[in-house]
Amino acid sequence: MPTIDYALAHDFIDPADTTIPYRLEFQHPYVADQDPHPTRSNPAGQLRAVVKGRHPHRGTAIAISRLGVHYNSVQAAIGDTWPWREPARTTIDLAQIRERVRAAGLD
Repeated sequence: MPTIDYALAHDFIDPADTTIPYRLEFQHPYVADQDPHPTRSNPAGQLRAVVKGRHPHRGTAIAISRLGVHYNSVQAAIGDTWPWREPARTTIDLAQIRERVRAAGLD
């Protein structure tokens, strides 16, 4: 399944366990002859957080949205700015991303 990754240079951190770095991805099924640009094709899929780096649980995914949500809806829910965890702007608050998705009714 293809994925669309977000802010790969940064870690998404859940305040409940700050020792696990995540990456954020939108995973959707491949559809033959579909426009590869996601904002035009607006595929249905799922927003997930995946453990990254050298963490022992690397590759473990947790659902942020339910299955079958459209890419453009996820983009609108996430918003135009990241919820940075600190002034240095190196980590992004995964709990706030979850809240944005929940508030949009995509969970």
